[in-house]
Amino acid sequence: MKQSQTSTTFVLHRGAIAGLIGGIVGLGLGLTGCTNGLGSTSTAAVTAPSGKGLIQGSVHGGQQPILGAKLQLYYVGSTGLGSAATALIPTGDQVVYNGSAGTGAMTDGGGNFTITGDYTCPATSQQVYLVATGGTSQGTGGSTNSAIALMAPLGDCATLVANAATTHVNIDEVTSIAAVYALAPYMTGYANVGASSVNNTGLINAVGNFNNLATVSTGTAGGASLPSGATVPVSEINTLANIMASCINSPLASSSACTTLASATSATDTIGMMLAFAKNPGSSTLTALYSQGAGTGAPFQPTISAQPGDWTVAIKYTGGGALSAPYGVAIDSTGNAWITNTSGGTVTEFTPAGTVATTYTLSPGATPKGIAIDRGGSVWVADSALNAVQKLTLSNATTVNGSSSYTVGGLNGPVAIAIDSGNNAWIANLTGNSVTELSSSGSATQTSLTAGGTISLPSGIALDTSGNVYVANNGGGNVVKLTNAGAAASGSPFTDNALQGTVGVALDSGNKVYALGSVTGAVSQVALAQFTGAGVAASYSPVTSPSGAATGVYPGIVVTGTNQVLLTNSVTSGNLQAVTLGASPTGSNYGSLNTPIGIAVDPSGDVWTANSGDNTVSEFIGLTTPVTTPLAANVGP
Repeated sequence: MKQSQTSTTFVLHRGAIAGLIGGIVGLGLGLTGCTNGLGSTSTAAVTAPSGKGLIQGSVHGGQQPILGAKLQLYYVGSTGLGSAATALIPTGDQVVYNGSAGTGAMTDGGGNFTITGDYTCPATSQQVYLVATGGTSQGTGGSTNSAIALMAPLGDCATLVANAATTHVNIDEVTSIAAVYALAPYMTGYANVGASSVNNTGLINAVGNFNNLATVSTGTAGGASLPSGATVPVSEINTLANIMASCINSPLASSSACTTLASATSATDTIGMMLAFAKNPGSSTLTALYSQGAGTGAPFQPTISAQPGDWTVAIKYTGGGALSAPYGVAIDSTGNAWITNTSGGTVTEFTPAGTVATTYTLSPGATPKGIAIDRGGSVWVADSALNAVQKLTLSNATTVNGSSSYTVGGLNGPVAIAIDSGNNAWIANLTGNSVTELSSSGSATQTSLTAGGTISLPSGIALDTSGNVYVANNGGGNVVKLTNAGAAASGSPFTDNALQGTVGVALDSGNKVYALGSVTGAVSQVALAQFTGAGVAASYSPVTSPSGAATGVYPGIVVTGTNQVLLTNSVTSGNLQAVTLGASPTGSNYGSLNTPIGIAVDPSGDVWTANSGDNTVSEFIGLTTPVTTPLAANVGP
């Protein structure tokens, strides 16, 4: 609980300086907002000048107010990931703090602030976020701690101005952890948060993730708008917040708690320190810092009870019971996640914020598995039980307008599907030992493709930027390559003479091919093979047990924008695994999942897994590089 504080000092900003002399008699009348212990305020009405912004709130370190922290409002950069943000509050504005003149917006003796008339939204309204730096945590002897940095995203600038009268911001370690994880793919530091102009949707969705992780009006974990049935790892967020608080509540940046974090993260402020946790969640050096934020005496409760295996932050969604043995995952252009339910014969759509937008029932008896989305937004589903492909058309991003079922082209046990740039669907027929191509209208373009009889039990399928088709050939333990015209490509099938039971295939932005399977030795081990687009195996291929696990079933594979491979370990006590291939491959195991199968990355850099064992979907927040979705937008011909 935040401690109640009183103060007889207040801050004046641009637009208020003229009233300084006339209002001096009001210094003791409580005109400034103070926290009442619950994150609300007893602030007298403050009105911003026409067209100007107003923000009121408080800044806390742990449960202590931070005095004299400087406030800055930024709007995000638009020239690429981590591009420089623009400061909106002029730092030369005069303020009065504890009776002394200063510059820039600052917190008062109770950690409170009022920013009025200090900023105007840019011509094209953008996402904005508030940062507090420096200052003194109450009870530390009045020393200024230069390592203090806290933040909170505030959403669209124009909306913030419109809602100024009801906006109260409580910035603390919890809001900072939530902000850093949600925005990690977009930031390199608190003054560098940005996206390319073509991925503004992903950044907006990332701010929505923040609002699921924390409530900015109270500074507590768990968003006020979190969907029913969703679970946020509150204890983990609190523990991370406590680790940050250990430095923030220290008198100086040279204090031991700060220097320990600085040494482990190579960062000089607490936002940079926590960003290192978000970007390197599997680091054993960082998980070993668990004790710095645990225990009953820590300011944020409850905390996790033991050192974690990793610091990933994942939200788990039940979909209100809509999920039934979820299998495949595909992401559309706006970041909605579409999930196939093998037991329910349905497809469930989640919004980027985790709310169920629709659950569509397919043809009676359907067993939907693979799923893909074309450039027009239509959803294609491989139905293994009915030997069919079903196409859902939408009237908008969340409303299914109708569906069509196609059974032509030799479809036989279809399990995986990919879409090319012409909205043609390529389907892997597991029991038919073949591949089928359907046109955008569902007619059979190429039927029962076998690549000269080399396709055997195809389990996965993917396309490259030229529209070539790659098939995970389970029966052959290799990868079969087809041209977009359906012919067997030169060098096909791809083999490193060791990989067996190929179950998945994915490509990176440079058209390198990654195949997921196993090798047999003293024990059966998970294995990853890597090939050039011409089929030449990497010298280190295959890499066995790439993230330290020698057992399990690994049906899901995706490659990130930084060429990291993500896998799902589909056992009851499964997890998400991240692998970076090379002569010295590295890997990490993330989370605790119940039989995860499908996997996909969204435009915010979140990783979604379909967990068939407990009928849930997990969203790992800000784990990797944002991607352009749907995947069909990235392929040819």
